[in-house]
Amino acid sequence: MLVSKEWLEYWPNSQQFVLHRSISDHCAVILKEVSVDWGLKPFRCLDVWLKDSRFKEFVCSCWSSYKVTGGGIFVFKEKLKKLKANLKVWNREVFEDVNQASKEI
Repeated sequence: MLVSKEWLEYWPNSQQFVLHRSISDHCAVILKEVSVDWGLKPFRCLDVWLKDSRFKEFVCSCWSSYKVTGGGIFVFKEKLKKLKANLKVWNREVFEDVNQASKEI
């Protein structure tokens, strides 16, 4: 399949899919735009957290303290939301503003 530069600029998320052969000895090729919006990320993990000896204990302590009822994936999602809030506070207390420090460096 050939497309022009203009095509790719207009449809940057276009992808090519090859269908299985059935009757013919040729494969049908489909070109369509694929755009996936996953929404907000559950949380971000900074590398500096992993280097801190208190991080693992903090996460384990928080995670085990959350009492959420419901199905497995619901409980997991709700615990991630709570952990995200706790990590924001912990990050501010332990590392202050990492983004500001990075800008200053």
